Amino acid sequence: APSPKYGVDTTYLKAVQIAALLDDNDFPDLAVAECRTELIDHSAMCTLGDIFPRDVYAMKDSKNKKILYTWLEPEQFERLRKPETQSALNAWIGSLVIVPDDIEEAQACFAIF
Repeated sequence: APSPKYGVDTTYLKAVQIAALLDDNDFPDLAVAECRTELIDHSAMCTLGDIFPRDVYAMKDSKNKKILYTWLEPEQFERLRKPETQSALNAWIGSLVIVPDDIEEAQACFAIF
């Protein structure tokens, strides 16, 4: 399908990871992006519904690029993929504040990258 941004044929890849934690203590101390709710309009929050608010975790990859992720139910993930929720999703992501020191401190605890 043509890319909306560049107008050329593009292939999009998706990786779905499924995990189960055996114990709450197994979860590492990760940097959590702070959501500045005053930056999100009411209609975006209503569109996100039960998806918002929730913890969004931040890490950096091997190229020092920030990666954001959160836990979603499959139906929530599918809802966020719909074109009509794109603006609300962008508003949510745009409201996240990531403190770089938090990422560095959290990643120092374990060597993933």
